[in-house]
Amino acid sequence: MQLDVKFDDKIELKEFYALTDINYSISDAKQEDDSLEGNVIVSGNYYQSDMEEKNAFSRAIPFTVVFKNNDYRYSVVEVKNFTYSEIVNFGIECSFELQVEYDINSDIEDYQEDLKSEIQEKYDDLLNEILKTRDDNFLDDNISVIEAKDELRVDLSKLKESSTSYRVYYPNSDKQLEQIAALEKVGIDKLYKSNSDYAKTKRVVVK
Repeated sequence: MQLDVKFDDKIELKEFYALTDINYSISDAKQEDDSLEGNVIVSGNYYQSDMEEKNAFSRAIPFTVVFKNNDYRYSVVEVKNFTYSEIVNFGIECSFELQVEYDINSDIEDYQEDLKSEIQEKYDDLLNEILKTRDDNFLDDNISVIEAKDELRVDLSKLKESSTSYRVYYPNSDKQLEQIAALEKVGIDKLYKSNSDYAKTKRVVVK
């Protein structure tokens, strides 16, 4: 992936008259957490107003690029489209684009995939256990609730999310579906939509 960031800067040069040459390069580029920092070094030679001898100059233009989070890692940073203007008795004005190529940390991606698989596996195991011990008549008019909160608690610290709670119902009638919707404070249409396999499984899962 690539990111282009535009920069403009001014370099004051004593008694500046005219440039003879100019160069630029990246220096001290390093990433700290979600920020890439470094300097663009602009250097060269110029004549002062007396035109007698060349004068060398070198200036460091600092830059900072902030990524969305710590999962991003830069691989290449380059200066592109460098342009400048000469201003007599002042110095130069320069403009350039900082081109950053970066990747998402593969370790984080792998962790996310493994965690999704772990959650799905625990969820499937829990439902299978419920099916084994199920009593078709356990739901009366008062409706009993099975909590899956503790069984599905996993370490989600790297994803900055909390544990997930599931409630599983086995209603015996449409009336009990309406009671479930009222208990969970969701519309009956939304309940049907989120449990599209209800006609087959006779099971309602609420997150």
